[in-house]
Amino acid sequence: MSKNEGNVIDPLDIIAKYGCDALRFTLAHMSTPGRDIKLATSRIEGNRNFANQAVERRPVLRDE
Repeated sequence: MSKNEGNVIDPLDIIAKYGCDALRFTLAHMSTPGRDIKLATSRIEGNRNFANQAVERRPVLRDE
C-alpha cells in the first residue's frame, strides 16, 4: 500500500463504518511480530459480527 498511489485504507472510514472495537480486534487478532498485516474490510466485518454475537450471547452464558 502506498499513500502516493492512493491504495490505502483510511482508519477513520473503517471506524465510521465498522466501529473502533472491530478494527482493534482485527489488528490484535492478526498481529504477529515480524509479519505484515494484510488488512481487508471483509476481515473487519467478520470480526465485528463475531464480537456482536459474543455480546448478544453473554447474558445467556451468565445464567448457566
